[in-house]
Amino acid sequence: MSIYHDDDGSTFDATTALYESKSVPANDSIEIKAEAIGSGLMMAKNGQIGVKTGTADALTFTIYGITANIAEKLNV
Repeated sequence: MSIYHDDDGSTFDATTALYESKSVPANDSIEIKAEAIGSGLMMAKNGQIGVKTGTADALTFTIYGITANIAEKLNV
């Protein structure tokens, strides 16, 4: 499993990898947590997150976050 974060496009390779070719055992989870409120993966308007697996339908994933608009209102 690989997870990519390209903040200005859709290049999903070693240059944008957060995790690359990481093994995920069956019935296991991986969490990427922000260390503090308002921190974490920042995304530009045209940025993208990509997920790749070597086996079709092998993963499910959920991403939670807030928009810049909301962050400004919350002052984070």
